[in-house]
Amino acid sequence: MKNKYKGMKERVIKIITLNPSYGYRRIQLELKNNYGIVINHKPLKKLLKLWGLAGLRKIKGKKKSGIEKILEFLGEKANLLKRLNKQPEIFELFFTDFTRIVYQQGEKVLWFCPFLEAKTKMIAGWGLGKSPNTQTALEGFWKTKKMVEKNKGKIAKAIIHQDQGSPFKSYEYVANLIKRGVTLSYSRKGKFEDNSQMESFFGRFKDEWRKVIFEAEAEKEVKAIVKKAIKYYNKQRIHSNHNCSPFEFLKRLLKNKPT
Repeated sequence: MKNKYKGMKERVIKIITLNPSYGYRRIQLELKNNYGIVINHKPLKKLLKLWGLAGLRKIKGKKKSGIEKILEFLGEKANLLKRLNKQPEIFELFFTDFTRIVYQQGEKVLWFCPFLEAKTKMIAGWGLGKSPNTQTALEGFWKTKKMVEKNKGKIAKAIIHQDQGSPFKSYEYVANLIKRGVTLSYSRKGKFEDNSQMESFFGRFKDEWRKVIFEAEAEKEVKAIVKKAIKYYNKQRIHSNHNCSPFEFLKRLLKNKPT
């Protein structure tokens, strides 16, 4: 049977590769419509099994992790922002998210993950990587932790709010933050308004820096530009909420902070 239909195998592989959800009926139609091959469904099913192709077209649903199950159970309660009964003090609340950074005239992309401190509007730390993964998110967190501790704060008192993207739900990310005493808060799925602070920051950042980053040729150059942009945003750019830069506002708060 294999020899009789030998020439058909490559075509079936191509059909399944392009259409991984297809069952034998759709494969049968593709063979007929695109290659003029007419075959009964019974021998086709046997061939798929003989060629080891039957399993390739099975799409298994992704198994939910323990963290995903907890978030699903909590629902809107996972968003702690709605339950805050007072304005957060310095270093008590941070926002984070990922956004794409396009460079080399649109040919390449990096992923930017800043951590924004709620009271000062300062970017306390940030990660930049080739994909929106756990390592990039943790790079931003470690820098944030270092900045907080440098200014006599305690990361263990912080709430960090993010969306439900996979890096923020990974065991490695969650374990590292919880181990440091951080409380995690999550937006509802697909609800960008639950993290409006980051949406607002990304809008300003891209308005001011998109063109120069777009023209950058190398990853190293992009990282230097982002570093410069964050330094400018933190230390020079006047924020309308404070009538001064976030860093200047931070200094005022620390100066007036009770000892």
